[in-house]
Amino acid sequence: MRTSVVITAYNLERFIGDAVRSALEQTRKPDEIIVVNDCSTDATRARLAEFGEAITVIDQPVNKGALRAALLGLSKSKGEVVAFLDGDDLWMPTKLEKCLALFEAHPTMTVVSHQHRRVDADGRPLGIRDDTHENIDSIVRRTSDPLERSELFKRSILEKRGYWLGSAYCVRRSAVDLPAFQAWVDALPHPEDVYLDLVLAPFVVLHHPDSMVGLVDESLFDYRIHANNSCNDYRDVERALRSVRRAYNTTLAANDLNLRFPDLQIARDGAKRHEGVLDQYRYLLALYNDHRVESLTRFAKLTAQGVLRGRPLARETARLASVLVGGPQLFLKLKDRAQSTAEQLREIRRSLGLLS
Repeated sequence: MRTSVVITAYNLERFIGDAVRSALEQTRKPDEIIVVNDCSTDATRARLAEFGEAITVIDQPVNKGALRAALLGLSKSKGEVVAFLDGDDLWMPTKLEKCLALFEAHPTMTVVSHQHRRVDADGRPLGIRDDTHENIDSIVRRTSDPLERSELFKRSILEKRGYWLGSAYCVRRSAVDLPAFQAWVDALPHPEDVYLDLVLAPFVVLHHPDSMVGLVDESLFDYRIHANNSCNDYRDVERALRSVRRAYNTTLAANDLNLRFPDLQIARDGAKRHEGVLDQYRYLLALYNDHRVESLTRFAKLTAQGVLRGRPLARETARLASVLVGGPQLFLKLKDRAQSTAEQLREIRRSLGLLS
């Protein structure tokens, strides 16, 4: 089975070499590695040149964003299976071997993903569990049957539940109607804010509702957390708003796909849940824009609808109260300080051998 790897990079001179090497050093070698350099202004291009003919580099003349870069790489790929890797992440050596085994065992398999591990900029484990870990663990506990797991994973993709894509997922190239997908992307109002993985996987699932989606229940890539991550950056109000807008526009785009398939129950269920997720992002946009009345109104709506409950409700109540009292900038400053303290505590635990 011929395999293509598509790596995207923008100003990742510190990390891109490790990412490429992790693709080159797979136990099952890919047939091609395409790196899309999205008009980097640092030494990313020089780092890529060090690999010579082992990789194919495509240089974007202007920066077009992660979606356009990944889509360009996909359009140039020739493999039966295409695996995606962000230029600041790392694959484990058996990633391709274990993912390709599922494609080969199941002819109707269209998407395969796996577990992940969060690490810091130096590759050290952070010991962080997120919604993805919890959702996947829940699915794995519920059933070991590949078909039953597939249905649960498909729902996770279409309902925006924890299901890691990004540097984890692979797609069967024949399952992607590239002209149709490209036309849909071209019609998006904010394609620069949309991530390929969070719309390509739903696109494939919706166009092939009877196909299978698979999971390798192992951590086969390291998701690197560093200062220049393009998402989840809440160091100040401007960055927080940018992160929330990207999440909002990506979710809006993914929901548009659900709405195009009203005859599919799984799409209708996905659209219903997406509305609740979009309402949460609208609340955060109001909050970080310091629109206090709107923030309170949206918070009350989320609570009344049961979207917020348990730990999320407690967390959002604390965030809302903090912003209302001190404003968004003070809240984000305190949050950043708390995260720095948490990182220091993790470093102490690591030095004591308590964190592997």
